[in-house]
Amino acid sequence: MKQLHQGAQQLGIVLTKEHLETFATYHQLLLDWNQRMNLISRADESRIVTHHFLDSLTPVPHLEWPEGIQLLDLGSGAGFPGVPIKIVRPQVSLTVLDSRRKRILFLKKLVALLGLQSVSIICERAEKLHGHKQYLNRFNLVTARSVAPLSKLVPLALPFLRTGGKLIVYKGPDESSDQSNLNIPVTITEIPVQFPKPRTVVMVEKL
Repeated sequence: MKQLHQGAQQLGIVLTKEHLETFATYHQLLLDWNQRMNLISRADESRIVTHHFLDSLTPVPHLEWPEGIQLLDLGSGAGFPGVPIKIVRPQVSLTVLDSRRKRILFLKKLVALLGLQSVSIICERAEKLHGHKQYLNRFNLVTARSVAPLSKLVPLALPFLRTGGKLIVYKGPDESSDQSNLNIPVTITEIPVQFPKPRTVVMVEKL
């Protein structure tokens, strides 16, 4: 986990021994389960630290993390980016959402094994969750590490956000951040990053 410790320092995040042990457990469980189901690509098994753990943590230094902040992770898959954020910012109340039951089984095992508190795991599509009032206007942050365009992600995420809440979108260098199709009152901030890989972190604030 030396690579993780040094990489986090480069991002401006200090990891304790306990953090590193938790990430090591996460790493091993992910490798074990990836032999049975497609959680990450085989090519990514050797770069979990950079392409998943550190990449997930990219927005952390750019946001405030008050006690009890509510975060919804859309399409969490193997827990990215929500679980790494929860590990380093335990004050977060995390809700992870994924529509595939096999991934939900992994996430439940992961959360139990890591001993994470204040984590809810939901098996559902985001569109259908719009019909549940307890999730609307509730979250301070929504994360989406997705290739979907902003024109799709913003209408999907905004109903879950409180006024002033932010959608955090991870965009690769070849992915468009086109805002021309957005007819929704939001403020958009783009943060280009080069480490651990070229990215644009797009923050969409609900007005």
